[in-house]
Amino acid sequence: MSQNIEDERKLTEKQFDKLYNEGFDTYRLLRAVDALDAIRPIFSDECGAGGGIPRPPEIRDKLLDLHQRAMDLFNSGYRRSTDRGVFDLALEIEDEIFEAIENLETIRDTLSDLTVLTPDEDEVEEGENEDD
Repeated sequence: MSQNIEDERKLTEKQFDKLYNEGFDTYRLLRAVDALDAIRPIFSDECGAGGGIPRPPEIRDKLLDLHQRAMDLFNSGYRRSTDRGVFDLALEIEDEIFEAIENLETIRDTLSDLTVLTPDEDEVEEGENEDD
C-alpha cells in the first residue's frame, strides 16, 4: 500500500450522508477485478507449472513474432507467396489491445466514480464538531 494513502479518515455526518446518497454500488469493484482478470493473461508475467522463472507476457511474444513475420514479408520483396500471417496476427493483437483498453476503462471509471466521492475536509457543517 502506498505510504501517501491514509488508512482511515473521520467522516462528518454531512460527509457520510453525501456518500450514502450518492449510492456507489460496491459490487462494481468486483466487476473491476473481473476486468483486470480478463487482461492478466496478455499483460502479466506467468510462472510455469512448477514455478521458476516468470514467462514474459503473451502479448510480448506475439509482438516479437509479428515483427519477425513482418520483417520476412517486407524484406523479401515479391519473393513471398503469402503474407506470412502478418495481418491476421496484427488483427488478433489489435483485438486483444482493444479488449484490454475496454477493461482498463471499466476499472478507471469505477475508481473515478468512487474517488469523486472523497469527502472534502472543508465540508464541515457550521456548528458541527469534527470530533463528534
